[in-house]
Amino acid sequence: MRNENNPVIIEMHRISKFYPGVIALDSVDFCIRKGEIHALAGKNGAGKSTLIKILGGSTQPDDGQIMLKGKEIVLHSPHDAIANGIAIISQELMLIQELSVMENILIGRLPHNAAGFVDWEAAKTVAAEPLKQLGLELDLSAPVKTLSTAQQQAVEIAKALSRHAEVIIMDEPTSSLPNREVDHLLSTVRRLRDQGITIVYITHKLKEIFAISDSITVLRDGKNIATLSTSETNQAKIVELMTGQSADSMFEKGNSSSSDIPVLEVRDISRKNAFSHISFTLYKGEILGFAGLLGSGRTEILRAIFGCDAFDSGSILIDGKEIKEFSVKEMIRRGIALAPEDRKLQGLVLSMNISDNINLATMSSAIRNMGKEKKTAIKLFDSMGVKAPSIKALVSSLSGGNQQKIVISKWLATEPKVVLLDEPTRGIDIGAKSDIYTLVEKLAGEGVSVIIVSSEFPELLRVCDRILTLHDGEINGEFLHNAVDEETLVAYASGSVAQYSVEPISKSEVK
Repeated sequence: MRNENNPVIIEMHRISKFYPGVIALDSVDFCIRKGEIHALAGKNGAGKSTLIKILGGSTQPDDGQIMLKGKEIVLHSPHDAIANGIAIISQELMLIQELSVMENILIGRLPHNAAGFVDWEAAKTVAAEPLKQLGLELDLSAPVKTLSTAQQQAVEIAKALSRHAEVIIMDEPTSSLPNREVDHLLSTVRRLRDQGITIVYITHKLKEIFAISDSITVLRDGKNIATLSTSETNQAKIVELMTGQSADSMFEKGNSSSSDIPVLEVRDISRKNAFSHISFTLYKGEILGFAGLLGSGRTEILRAIFGCDAFDSGSILIDGKEIKEFSVKEMIRRGIALAPEDRKLQGLVLSMNISDNINLATMSSAIRNMGKEKKTAIKLFDSMGVKAPSIKALVSSLSGGNQQKIVISKWLATEPKVVLLDEPTRGIDIGAKSDIYTLVEKLAGEGVSVIIVSSEFPELLRVCDRILTLHDGEINGEFLHNAVDEETLVAYASGSVAQYSVEPISKSEVK
């Protein structure tokens, strides 16, 4: 709960930032108190990133002022922010993988002895202190590349603490963490708060916001809509503030468009150390969900279907015909599309513009039809509701939600009959999630079949007609969306089925 008696540590007054054709921030006030966890919520494009960049010194405001402990400060660079006790831990961790834990914590600040050489013993002592503050024991000499994602995040936090940070800004800190490590990170954040450190916590996961924060500030269209005590509000209210719509209107499932016509048949496919005896049928216009935890084989199955990776045994049929030669090119030709889990590394070319990315999958020769490409890009740009100045904007400049829309647009340009979506809403805001699932239902209504892999089981229940659960590379459950709840999906996906009396639907109940 927010303690109004805690002193204000940072005040941002009337902060404005303008880009050509865009008002990123419009006279925003943002106030945070010492020793609180303050969540910053908003749709992609709401202004969160711009506000944080200004607070971190990497972007300068066009108007407004920043006060630190009652005194005005000007942050010309990230170095200025660090010097004033403000640290940012980005979604993409800023660590050098080949260096040790100690070297990363003290990068650029290794202590030296009188002779000018690095004093490694002193370095160990200094680097161990912030880890101790976090209650962690890590091998200081271990290369960072040998650590888990959660441990690497701990190194980032330790680096901030070693610089005497009083305010730590965490941007989507759990987006790449497996579920089992999320609770540990949240405990670490609470531990920091209890030590008097202020946390600004940015996430699209509302459940996380309500589990961890004391206060919530909501931005929409570059404006501060509200700042509320977390204990005095609820998720539905925050959704409404973020989007201007009620949560119920955004997440109402439409009627099923599934037919009796098989489009994709997967028959007993297996690959050593990945998945075993996978069999299912996908029907025309059906939205099928894969509910599985990290390591369940869900991504590997999609990659096998798309021709990225080989499988050892079994067969795949499209429109009743068995596929004999597997390759990505062949599967695209047969109407299969895959929007991968990591959109930045596998789904986009960040240095290219929107138009070129949309047309990537349909370029068939060195001679390009620029007029046709432009027409395709504009059509999909408009229909997907991408927020960007034009189709010539670099995809690297887009928010996560808009980048995901470009990934999906690229595959819609191929006019697919089956679309495979691997974690399509990871790291994007609630408004963009609603847009993507509305698109999925629209595609199904047009006869396109869709498979969705997601760790967000409530989202699967919201959009899918049928859900398969996966555990340790095997399908262990099959459910109609209106005949199962989240608790049961979690039980099957985690392998603890014996604790529940609910049985999966029989094959005869599925089309």
